[in-house]
Amino acid sequence: MRWSVSSAKIFSKCQRKWYFTQIAASHGKKDPLRREIYLLKQLKSISAWRGILVDTVIKKAIVPELLLRKIPSEDKVLKFASSIIERQLEFGRALRFREPDMTKSKAGDDYAAFYDLEYNDGLDDTKIQTAIEEIEASLLNLLKSNFLKNIFQSSSQIIAQRTLTHYFEYTTLTCTPDLIVFFERSEPMVVDWKVHAFGTVEYWLQLGIYGYVLSLIEPHRDFPKEFQLVSGSLDNYKLIEYQLLRNQIRKYSLSRQDIADLEDYIFNSINQMKRLVNGKKYKELDINLFQTTRFPNICTRCEFKKICWKDDEYE
Repeated sequence: MRWSVSSAKIFSKCQRKWYFTQIAASHGKKDPLRREIYLLKQLKSISAWRGILVDTVIKKAIVPELLLRKIPSEDKVLKFASSIIERQLEFGRALRFREPDMTKSKAGDDYAAFYDLEYNDGLDDTKIQTAIEEIEASLLNLLKSNFLKNIFQSSSQIIAQRTLTHYFEYTTLTCTPDLIVFFERSEPMVVDWKVHAFGTVEYWLQLGIYGYVLSLIEPHRDFPKEFQLVSGSLDNYKLIEYQLLRNQIRKYSLSRQDIADLEDYIFNSINQMKRLVNGKKYKELDINLFQTTRFPNICTRCEFKKICWKDDEYE
């Protein structure tokens, strides 16, 4: 079984949705129901699309320049973002993610699937334009800040969107920090980009788990050798939540008690999932074992509601 902080949050809110995302979804063509669940899993709200697009632009247009010890021009970054936006909107509006032979790797940066095209009356042009303006504002806030300059001046390595895995309690912990910054003489920095208009939610738990997994893994080949000397000192890791739209940086650190609490959270979450599944595979499981959410607003906005509400359509 694979575990992540996002899957844990889904499980705590709606076990049925967790079942769809973690067990039932399959890209294969042999089972129409499982393939449909996989396709629905790809659907994103406009706000989620906005955040993912910002992550992509930072990874592909900004971080490579930081590795060269420079900051890219605003014009270059915005043009790169505009190109991806245009291609993704075209791909998404054409529902190309539903093409029989389409894969994420084949589509590359063009891949997009929008919730509003599946369930609502289509994409709202006003909402799309607002999202584009917020994407641009977020990127400009980052480029104009001293944050990037401080990183490339003091770092020994910068890695974006690297998936980390660690085996824990017969389960694979997995996470993908937006940015990991290594230093020669101190513990690493883990950064999570957020693009929220209000930014009132703090992401201590998410960043803490990112740091926790990083502290336990075998160093990757491109990790600096100095990392091995400080990897276990999790209480000295720098955990950064950057609210790009608000241009606000929140810094977190972990005490020994915080680390113990993280381990308890992970352990308890994994055990709850395992008790429910009980070692069974997809074909052995009854969907009715997985409770639906008690919160109507979660249910009405769920990408799987056409399956969950009418599960006999594909039988």
